[in-house]
Amino acid sequence: GAGHSVEHEGGYAAVLLERGAGKTTCARELAHTRNSLDPDNKFLQTIWHTFPADESADPGLALDAFAKRLSEIRGFPVAAADFRASGTLAWRLPDLTEFFENYRYLIVLDNVDALLTASGEWRDDRWRQVIDALTDQAGFSRVIITCRRVPAGLDPLAVPEKGPRLRLLPVQPFRHDTAVLLARELRGLRSLLDGTAPGVGDPDEARRLGWRVVDAARGHPKLLELADAAVSDPGQLSLLLAVAADAWQDNMPFGGYVHVMERWTATVVESLAVTARAFFHAVCRMTENDRTVRAIAEVWPRLAAALALDAGPDGCEQLIEEMRRWGLATRE
Repeated sequence: GAGHSVEHEGGYAAVLLERGAGKTTCARELAHTRNSLDPDNKFLQTIWHTFPADESADPGLALDAFAKRLSEIRGFPVAAADFRASGTLAWRLPDLTEFFENYRYLIVLDNVDALLTASGEWRDDRWRQVIDALTDQAGFSRVIITCRRVPAGLDPLAVPEKGPRLRLLPVQPFRHDTAVLLARELRGLRSLLDGTAPGVGDPDEARRLGWRVVDAARGHPKLLELADAAVSDPGQLSLLLAVAADAWQDNMPFGGYVHVMERWTATVVESLAVTARAFFHAVCRMTENDRTVRAIAEVWPRLAAALALDAGPDGCEQLIEEMRRWGLATRE
């Protein structure tokens, strides 16, 4: 599995989690558990970088942001400005490779599809150079990449020399027993399965609702997480499970998972109050790098005033918390 692939001894330099559903969840679980499973070889730091879902985003700006993250590592030898010119970058990349060979870091590049063309080519060749430098090292650091399609040059079958250092792992839905284990790790779903969920008076009814969630998710971890967020409102959760059951019947691509996610999320958003709904859509339209509490707090009061909405006494904090409560947002 992916866990063994990034082990200190004999692991691959990089693991590419591709296709399927739950890639980000799988990467997050791997990043969070690796140190506890191998305490004698802990990573000094996990550098998690998520790229915008909008594939029209500028890959050059994405590289600037990633270079800034790397330059903040203590002792990192390559300045952020060195990433901007292809010639200078090529000259400095051996220093990047050497640094990550000698020090133990975990780098997670989530959703690199934003950097690729439809055929999997890099939209900015500097990204190819950087990824090659990160994945060609044979030292202590490890790289996890998530994507829907394999970037050109990273398929070990097409580029055999990549084989010893990069492992390609298609992400599949969890098996039923694994999905149950994950559900039990989530507080709300565990309370349902144990028959102790607040708001559900009959323990047997709570357990039935919990098993309906496990069945409706079909092994997809993000659906379990969304359902966990809805446990506090059993009536809404029952409605969402009915929506999911209906959506699974539509025979959409990718096993229907994306379609079910869209239907589930749309149902949750429609149930929000007008102000919360407007806030959600506003945050969705922000670029990934601007989606910070500080930036949102600056923009939201003006937008709310323009829409004749009450921004709230605490600015956006209460609205952010409501997004989190329904699983529509995470706060890092």
